[in-house]
Amino acid sequence: MDNRFLIGDQRNDCVVLCNPDGACGLTEEWVYPLGIDHIAGIKYRQNTLFGDVILIASGANSGKAQMISYPEGNLLWSTEQAGNNPHCIEILPSGNIAVAASTGRTVRLFKTAALLSGQPERADCYDEVPLRAAHGVLWDPKYDVLWALGDFELNAYRIVGTGIEERLELCAEMIRPLPENKMSGHALAADLTDPDYLYLTVDSTVFRFDKKAGVFLSDFAGKDRVCRPWVKGLAKNRSGDFVLAVSNGVFRPWCTDTVLYLKKDGDSFLEQQIHLAETRAIYKVAPFCGSYL
Repeated sequence: MDNRFLIGDQRNDCVVLCNPDGACGLTEEWVYPLGIDHIAGIKYRQNTLFGDVILIASGANSGKAQMISYPEGNLLWSTEQAGNNPHCIEILPSGNIAVAASTGRTVRLFKTAALLSGQPERADCYDEVPLRAAHGVLWDPKYDVLWALGDFELNAYRIVGTGIEERLELCAEMIRPLPENKMSGHALAADLTDPDYLYLTVDSTVFRFDKKAGVFLSDFAGKDRVCRPWVKGLAKNRSGDFVLAVSNGVFRPWCTDTVLYLKKDGDSFLEQQIHLAETRAIYKVAPFCGSYL
């Protein structure tokens, strides 16, 4: 199984594909220089319309988002209208792109499908929904919703309409307030070993979310190593391994120069701290998985 993962390097403004291995610790297989600061949200997707793409949300107050082809690195779409301090990005099966902007308090759905229908001028148009401190967006093909994580709640949105007419509609019955005194959502990630669960991080800890029951779980395999404060990025691959980015103040208060790799070994996890290149400063990590689940 593919254990590789993506990181966004805020010091050098680039996206890096990393391969953990026992001999060297970490191999950097692919580096793409963006020239855009404050890289936050990153994802790899195999989209049926655009092909293999890397999605990036960045720019802090400048509100930038991009979609580039992988591995060529050709720019397919970009915008400076992503909202104030974009933190996460996702592409829907339709080819439209959602961006969560934390300070902007919005989730915006860009009509990027227009690039394929001869209407490129519409690709920067968007609909938006409010969400305080929006930090995460994740498409869920099993439940047919877009999950979105904010400061105080985990929301789900239905997609209404098709193509460039798509918009987001809040599923009021699926709103889940974050557990009491466990606020300030940061990372939202799929559990690639089970499509009925998500992982999310808050300032003080990590939760597994049961989609069927609609409850946050603090008791799960690996909790003793995964649950810790200041987990800014989390990935769980199909092998059941975890990759965590825990801020240690390198370069910026929310960045780190070390990833925590938790390799599943039966019922336990082997913990390895992997120090990145001296010049790296990362905020988020993402599994190198082109599918949603």
